[in-house]
Amino acid sequence: MKVVVTGSSGFVGKNCVKYLKNKNLDVVGISRHLDIHTDYRVDITQKNRLIDLLNKLNPDVIVHAAAYTNVERAEMERGNARKVNVEGTRNLAEWCDKNRCKLIFISSDYVYDGKNKRGYYTESDICNPLNYYGETKLAAEKAVNKLKNSVILRTTAVFGHDFGGMNFLMQMLRNTKKRKIPTDQIGNPTHVDLLCEYIYGAIDKNLTGVFNATGFESMNRYEFSLKIANVFNLNKNLLVPAKTKELGQIAERPLYCRTDSSKIQKTLGIPEITVENQLEYIKKNLNDKDNLKKKMFVLLKEYYIQHLNKASETVPVSGKKFDELELYHGLEALLDGWWTEGRVTKEFEKRFNEFLGVKHTIVVNSGSSANLLAIKALTSKKMGKRRLREGDEVITVAAGFPTTVNPIIQCDLIPVFVDVDLRTYNANITQLKKAISPKTKAVFLAHTLGNPFNVEKVK
Repeated sequence: MKVVVTGSSGFVGKNCVKYLKNKNLDVVGISRHLDIHTDYRVDITQKNRLIDLLNKLNPDVIVHAAAYTNVERAEMERGNARKVNVEGTRNLAEWCDKNRCKLIFISSDYVYDGKNKRGYYTESDICNPLNYYGETKLAAEKAVNKLKNSVILRTTAVFGHDFGGMNFLMQMLRNTKKRKIPTDQIGNPTHVDLLCEYIYGAIDKNLTGVFNATGFESMNRYEFSLKIANVFNLNKNLLVPAKTKELGQIAERPLYCRTDSSKIQKTLGIPEITVENQLEYIKKNLNDKDNLKKKMFVLLKEYYIQHLNKASETVPVSGKKFDELELYHGLEALLDGWWTEGRVTKEFEKRFNEFLGVKHTIVVNSGSSANLLAIKALTSKKMGKRRLREGDEVITVAAGFPTTVNPIIQCDLIPVFVDVDLRTYNANITQLKKAISPKTKAVFLAHTLGNPFNVEKVK
């Protein structure tokens, strides 16, 4: 089963990619931003590009985690918030509808108004968002609800360890000065692993419908901050209890937003776990391999931004030109101990096969090796009558790369040289036509200095 995860560079998205891969699903991450969990860079609001990519990937399930999540800025940047949260979701829903693909949408408890002071919100309660972010999530839900095979997961206050991240836990761990924490914003903190368990369960059990997908316990933000402080031995004197009205927030918050997630919890058979236990688990694993790697990746990004990032988009003919993602993969390969061919190579070959629409590809260490392998393959007996044999002529350029000519000579073939066009340094097409003889069996050229030769004319 192939699963596409949108927003794979975000906190929920990247954790979802890792979790589902650990369940042996074929997972593809897509996002506006490239990172180690993202396979394809695409903006879900760019409909045509999105549809082209989805047509190529042809997933069975899409987990839609991409979102405009800044509640405050959503009030001021309504056009941007709506474009991402509503129009982007509609683009995905439209494709899913036409291609019989399951859509799992990560929504929010902000679709409720938070005025239920005594009870818990269930999926059947009336939605009445108080801020624009909540409005966009509800509008997106309506688009998803039209699909026959869809799941809506309403979650909230998702937390987990994310070095350099901005979820509430990470804000508390980095806090070094007094900070007002609301005592009247009540909700159900949700560990990101629990949310991923809900998502996987929705796929595995083929669920449909609307589900609250939050943590087991409800508490206000100040109570949550105290639990974090207790587990991680933080200075509680920096945590100042306050009312929401004292915070000067632009967007109105749903205050009493306790949610009942028993519907999905019972369906999936998920045992209850306390927030303290989840925090203890996070603390215990702070220095495990994955978290240490996260720290390295964040520091690597900072190093890249400060010392290596250059504004120029020009790719030099020779010299260094790479981005932070290439550094990430280099570090990951180094830490994995696979400095040549390994698991990432196999995954790349698989993806490249799909991209080209072919059965097999082979990754080699350089263009020189690729040239040799290509010529050698053409001399194989499996080529039948088309096989290149000793003494056959192969047309190439006189002013080119030695590693384009050397494989011809190594395979006992005869290179026939044509001159180059001085404007592009590629083969002169007129001379190439004249060089063709009854002994010509192949034309072997390489694009020169970033200038592609005219493939159609050469054919």
